[in-house]
Amino acid sequence: MVAMAGVVPSVEQKEELYDPLATPNVDKSVFSPFVSFHNFIQSGLLFTSWFVSKSTLIVNSLYAMLNYAYLAVHGSAMVGRPLWLKTSALYQQA
Repeated sequence: MVAMAGVVPSVEQKEELYDPLATPNVDKSVFSPFVSFHNFIQSGLLFTSWFVSKSTLIVNSLYAMLNYAYLAVHGSAMVGRPLWLKTSALYQQA
């Protein structure tokens, strides 16, 4: 009996990996009524942040396209060749 006092029975412990996409085990939680609401809010916030980042990317792309279109039309006037000079007979002869 004394020899067995120092031996700790081996209990197999399983490490639980966190999976954000897994359905939560509400039996473990003390706040089980709030778990689904929390997940609902968290998923909404994740979608909102994804949507804002994508829409920001789209808006920035549209601004870039507008800038390129503006420069294509008005770029020569910005570098010192006014539109009247480009369309004048003197410019076309040169």
